[in-house]
Amino acid sequence: MLHGGNIISGTGDACVHDGVVVVEDNIIIYVGAVKGMCIEGPIAPEIIDVKSKYILPGLIDAHVHVHISPIKGLRDLNRQAIIEDSEDLLSPFGSRLLRAVRNVQNALRGGVTMLRDCGTRDNIAVVLSKSIEKNVVVGPRLVTSGPMITTTGGHCWSFGREADAEAEVRKAVREIIHGGADMIKVAGTGGRATPGSNIYAPQYSAREMKALVEDAHRLNKKVGAHVLGTEGIRIAVSSDVDILDHCGWDSEDGPDYDERVVEEMTRKGVTVCATIPQDMKLALGETPESKEQETTLRLQSKYFRFLDKMLSAGVNMIVGTDSGLGGRNFKDLALALEVLTKRTAITESEVITMATRTAAQVLGHGDAVGTIQPGKEADLIVVEGDPTRDISSLRNVCLVMKAGVVVSKGDKIVI
Repeated sequence: MLHGGNIISGTGDACVHDGVVVVEDNIIIYVGAVKGMCIEGPIAPEIIDVKSKYILPGLIDAHVHVHISPIKGLRDLNRQAIIEDSEDLLSPFGSRLLRAVRNVQNALRGGVTMLRDCGTRDNIAVVLSKSIEKNVVVGPRLVTSGPMITTTGGHCWSFGREADAEAEVRKAVREIIHGGADMIKVAGTGGRATPGSNIYAPQYSAREMKALVEDAHRLNKKVGAHVLGTEGIRIAVSSDVDILDHCGWDSEDGPDYDERVVEEMTRKGVTVCATIPQDMKLALGETPESKEQETTLRLQSKYFRFLDKMLSAGVNMIVGTDSGLGGRNFKDLALALEVLTKRTAITESEVITMATRTAAQVLGHGDAVGTIQPGKEADLIVVEGDPTRDISSLRNVCLVMKAGVVVSKGDKIVI
């Protein structure tokens, strides 16, 4: 029982002050005020005093790469993978798996109880997910994508599944799902983290992308697409991709925001996973110290304007950190949410909803987690301060509960 805290349930209801959340086994059985609490049947719960603190649903980071270490300043994902493999020639798989354990536990300590992995080498995320489910290791829930489908030499080729034609992409989808992935991730355009790829041009034709999505949907799996260039976005949306990662609206001639495509996104219920381009501290006002940082700042400003336009048009949105890339720590989700409230029109309450209820629904777990309600599993966090007034309060996580078990307390994994 979490006793005496202020409950932000994520349902849209008003905050319950001096509240209590009662958990039996792993299920929430009561949410409400301490005064007037009524529970049927005998219970003898452990009481955890969280007086004056705030209780929220566990956070969901909807874009990470669990096997990659956040090496500051290194933005070439493929070079990074080669460097890390060279560190342990005898057992690179074991090293990747242990890095992934460390990374997901860092996320858990930061209040993240679910991660969407957007592409790993050697099916690391699926292996780790199964180990977490069996309580072999402690970690957040993982929604896995297996290796990212990409063209030969395309974005994230070093840990992707290279496929170059319609028949190949269909086969890749089937292999990845057979390997245990929860969804499919495809590189719809090149990426800044893969030098030599083209961020403006689509990596797949409309016919190839449509074939990929059709086969994934036939097997009841959603598809997320990495898309920076506008033409790649058009192809992804017309092919019925479910999630657009990044969604940068770039072209060789400059920004190319297409309102007709946005209308189609809204009509089809396509979700955008917003990720902060590169340095988040720069986005919060740190003074640029180089031409490269000035370029990053301009890129961020453009991206934030596009996020506002998409939200105003009614586009569904979730949030990811892209942790593993460019020094982004797996505890950085709270920082990303802070950036969005400072640099866009998104309010604190709205961004919390994006990172809890909306993300859970999009990732297929909305019936189990994402809000604090009777009947749902107890994925909860406790923080100092009211994050609906000061979103930076999410940086001060006191306690993390996953499936009714306290897994982190005072920034330390406890089981």
